[in-house]
Amino acid sequence: MVNDSDKRTIGTAILVSIGDELSRGEVVDTNAAWLGVLLDSVGIHVRGRFGVNDVAEEILEVLRSAATRADVVIVCGGLGPTSDDLTVDAAATLVGVEPVIDAAHEDRLRAWFAQRGRTVSALALRQVRVPDGAQVFPNPVGLAPGFSVRHQSADLYFLPGVPREMRAIFESSILPSLRARSLSVSSNTADPDVSQEQPVRHKTILRIFGKPEGLTDEALRGILRADLDGKPPDDAGVHTTLHYRLAYPEILVTFITTGLKRLADARHAGLLAEARKRLTTAIYSEGEQQLPEVVTDALRQRQQTVSTAESCTGGLIGTLLTALPDSSRTFGGGIICYTEQAKTRLLGVPSDLLATETVYSLACVEQMARGARAQLGTDYAVAVSGIAGPSGATERDPVGTIYVAVHSEQQTKSLRVLGWGDRDDLRRFAAWSALYLLWRMLRETPAVPAPSTPAS
Repeated sequence: MVNDSDKRTIGTAILVSIGDELSRGEVVDTNAAWLGVLLDSVGIHVRGRFGVNDVAEEILEVLRSAATRADVVIVCGGLGPTSDDLTVDAAATLVGVEPVIDAAHEDRLRAWFAQRGRTVSALALRQVRVPDGAQVFPNPVGLAPGFSVRHQSADLYFLPGVPREMRAIFESSILPSLRARSLSVSSNTADPDVSQEQPVRHKTILRIFGKPEGLTDEALRGILRADLDGKPPDDAGVHTTLHYRLAYPEILVTFITTGLKRLADARHAGLLAEARKRLTTAIYSEGEQQLPEVVTDALRQRQQTVSTAESCTGGLIGTLLTALPDSSRTFGGGIICYTEQAKTRLLGVPSDLLATETVYSLACVEQMARGARAQLGTDYAVAVSGIAGPSGATERDPVGTIYVAVHSEQQTKSLRVLGWGDRDDLRRFAAWSALYLLWRMLRETPAVPAPSTPAS
C-alpha cells in the first residue's frame, strides 16, 4: 500500500495493459499513450509497456517482472465483473493476500442497481473487490474502484481499462501524489527558490521541417559529447539524452537533461544553443506549436493576412489555417484551381506560360500566388502545384514533385521540393512546404509596427 508519508522519489515507470481484445487488435490501447504523456510531464520516465492476455498466470508473471524494473507500475484493465476479469486476483496473489469487497464501493453499486430496479448478483460484486489492505481510489464515473499495492520496491497502481474511468481515477487520486514525489522541476516554470542542489529535469522539443531525419541526425551527431563553454559533458551531476521521432511531415528532436540544478540548467541551455546553430532554419518551433499555428501567430502579431492558391492540395492549406481559433483575422480566403483553365480564369496565369512551362513549374506557382494576392487583397499569398500520384509523373518531375511560391508586395519566393509517401502524405507535405516557405519569409522580413493611435 502507498503511504503518503513515504518520501521516496520516483523516477521510472512501466505500463501494463491487460486484455485479449488489445492483443487481437480489436481495441487500440490509447490508455498507454495518454499515461505516457502525463508521466513524462511530471518527470517520470516510462521504461517500457507490456501487453498481456486475460490469463491469470501470465498477468502475475508480468506484474512480478515489472515490479523489479521500475519504481511505479500502472496497470489498466481486468477490473470488471466478468469471469475473464482476473486482475484483482493476480494482484492479491502477488502480495500474498485474499481479495475482499470494498464496502464503500459496494454501497455505491447497490444504490446504482436499486435505482434501476435490478438485483445485485455475486458476479456484479466482483468489480468492487480489491486485495485486502490495498489503498482504494474512488471511481467518480464508474463502479469499479482503482487501488494500489506495494511489492518489493515498487508501487503498483491498478485502474479500469475503460478510458473515461481510468483517466478520472488517475487524475484525481494518483497523479497529484506522483507529481509531489517526482524529481521533476519543469523547465517551463523556472522557480528562483529552487536550490542549486535540487535535482531538476528539463525537456525541450525542437520541431524540424525541410531536413530529412538522417540529415538531422548527422547535423547533431556528437552533440552530447560536445564540450560546451568549457563544461565537460555528462559529469557526475548531470545527464542528457537525445531522441528523434518522425511525425510526418515534421521531425521532433527532444533533449532531456536531468541532474543538479546548478549543472543541468547550463548544460541544457548550452545544448539547445548548439542545436540551433547546427540546424539553423530547419527548426521552426520549440515546444508544442505546429507549423500552421506558428505561421498564424506570426501573422497575427504583424496584423497581416494570407490567402492561398491551391492545386494538388485541394484546399488543405486553407483547412490547416482555418482549424485555428480566430483565423479570420489572418486568413483572407483561398482559391482552389485544379485545372489549367481554372488557373488561367481565376488567377490570370497566362495560357502561353502553361504551354511552355507547364503547371509543374516555379513560373506557374509564382503567377498563381500573384493572382491570389491580387484577387483576395491580402498581405501574402501562398501557392502550390505538384504531382501527388499515383499517375502524372514526367521524366523531369517524378511523383512527389512539389512546387510552392509565396508572394508579397516586396518579393516573391519559390522552390521545388520532393516528398515521399502515398497521395495523402504528399498532399500534406505540399501544404506544409508552402507554409514553411511563408514562415521563412515572415522570419526574414522585419515586422512593420502597427500605427499608434493618437492620444485624445
